[in-house]
Amino acid sequence: MAKINVLDKQTAELIAAGEVVDRPCSVIKELVENAIDASSTNITVEIQNGGILFMRVSDNGYGISSEDVKTAFLRHATSKISDKDDLDSIMTLGFRGEALAAISSVSRVEVITKTKNSLCGTHYRIDGGSEVVFEETGCPDGTTIIVRDLFYNTPARMKFLKKDVSEGNAVAAVVERVALTHPEISFKFIRDGKTVLNTAGDGKLKSAIYDVLGRDFVSALIPVSNELNGIKIEGYVSKPIMCRSNRNGQYFILNGRYIKSGTLTAALEQAYKNSVMTGRFPAAVLQLTVPYSAVDVNVHPSKIEVRFSDEKRIFDCAYYGVKNAIAEKDVRPSVNLSKHFPERMTSEQYKQMAFGVLKDEIKPTVVDGVTSTSGLSRSTNFCADFGKKTAEPQTYKEIIDIVKTSINTDISVSDINIESDIVNSAVVINKSSEPTIRQVDSIDETGGHISPAGSQTVTEDTLQKAVDDYDLIELVGEVFKTYIIARKNDSIFLIDKHAAHERILFKQLKAEKKPAKQYLLTPSAVEMSAEEFDAVEACLDTINERGFDIEVFGETALLVRAVPSALVNVKPDELVLEMAGNIISKRTVDIEKLDWLYETIACKGAIKAGDTTSHKELGELAQKVLEDNEIMYCPHGRPVAVELTKKEIEKLFGRIQ
Repeated sequence: MAKINVLDKQTAELIAAGEVVDRPCSVIKELVENAIDASSTNITVEIQNGGILFMRVSDNGYGISSEDVKTAFLRHATSKISDKDDLDSIMTLGFRGEALAAISSVSRVEVITKTKNSLCGTHYRIDGGSEVVFEETGCPDGTTIIVRDLFYNTPARMKFLKKDVSEGNAVAAVVERVALTHPEISFKFIRDGKTVLNTAGDGKLKSAIYDVLGRDFVSALIPVSNELNGIKIEGYVSKPIMCRSNRNGQYFILNGRYIKSGTLTAALEQAYKNSVMTGRFPAAVLQLTVPYSAVDVNVHPSKIEVRFSDEKRIFDCAYYGVKNAIAEKDVRPSVNLSKHFPERMTSEQYKQMAFGVLKDEIKPTVVDGVTSTSGLSRSTNFCADFGKKTAEPQTYKEIIDIVKTSINTDISVSDINIESDIVNSAVVINKSSEPTIRQVDSIDETGGHISPAGSQTVTEDTLQKAVDDYDLIELVGEVFKTYIIARKNDSIFLIDKHAAHERILFKQLKAEKKPAKQYLLTPSAVEMSAEEFDAVEACLDTINERGFDIEVFGETALLVRAVPSALVNVKPDELVLEMAGNIISKRTVDIEKLDWLYETIACKGAIKAGDTTSHKELGELAQKVLEDNEIMYCPHGRPVAVELTKKEIEKLFGRIQ
């Protein structure tokens, strides 16, 4: 048996240093956290060559007294805790007393520090754990720590460092996270002589997000605020339409400490379920405040992972906070057409273009001695037809005129062809559950609307009620047999009819306790693999509760007798095989987690893109979408409607600036 030896101090310190310091970013993390614990309001971080050759962290905190400077570099020397009971309620970022000792053992460290009440400061230098200089010096209040030649005495670790650019990016990520964590502190980050980050330090989280993550990130955020059972969560999450392809935009802050938490990640993504597409992840900056005694931060050397005493309380607070924020504060996506069209022409540009076109198009031709200018004739006819379009109601009087023509009438709608030159009909939907459809194509000489023959006399009370119910939801038409064009007040909406109908069905299915069944004339037998059969058979009772009637039909076959009434046109065998695949991938039979089943039923039963849809159905879909703010996304996360405002259109045509 080999002899057991006690390691010398230097070797033991090098091993211990590896637990805390593995690359430049870990050095910066420890030094910045110490600066924060020192009640600093301004912190500057500077690196060169990715931090391998030079790192400097300066702060304006309360500094280190001259008699404590040497002690600070001893292992387990700390001012944050004094006994084991303090571990139950740690309120600082650092507390183990390992950082300075670990850093100084693998680099050349220089400290310049001064407390507020001292007449002069202290200059201390230590190389590889050995003291070199200790003297008085003049300096401002606070502490500056300079680290040079990281791992100069441990070449084995040096070879595992990455390129300067990669190490510098890792340092930048640490500084950005800390800046988000403490918006009340102004952070400045200098990289190879260039300032790349400078936060305001005004205490506002949104300001820190703007400085660190940029304007585009801030413009897509929704505020979150919730308090539950003594736990508080605040911050911002991204709009569902602006989710990302990875989780890099998720920042969780616990009592002023950046952490990674599977509980918070699960709560965040669960809150976005059915509002975001598969493979997309929400971005978030969330600050969680919990009692210090309810969390253990002493479970990992880097202190980036923590343990909660009650995971469910944390999950519920985050989940309901984010879920409610999305439901209340998310808005429909809008279109900025000005990005896709040229800027407004000058009068000279227009003249050149117009007269150039006329010169090319109006070419006189001589037929049997008669000169013809057909191009001019076409232009004249177009101008003559241009003023024939019906103006939309804009004033209270015009609305009353329209209401008078629509009360107690039953007029059908002619087909609307949105691709024709002039649209001669319109559909207006009232707030009532059954849409009222009217056709406006009759105007008297004074511009007023003529009531159709046979309409009854309208009383003032009836008229006022009708005006109050008038919501200016107008069905304009449909394009590509896929998108509904509707107008509500001063906005035009493009509505995906499949996504809209799918979300409506999904909402109805979740609300129904016993969905209606449609029995098949001939039951359908479905053959499947043993794995698929076992998956469906294990949760057959749950599936049958959702509107199906399926029974075992042999060793690996099922017999489908009924499906939900929304699925009458769906092939039962394809549907059951799809459900089997979903069960295998989800690995759950919990009815509360079977949203995928509702998604399948809604998707299969919804109107398809390319289907011929009546104007009444289009009107009903438009009404439900525009009057229910919960119908924002289909169950797979695609947007249902896109908004284009009147203001945006007027800016496009130069009517307003």
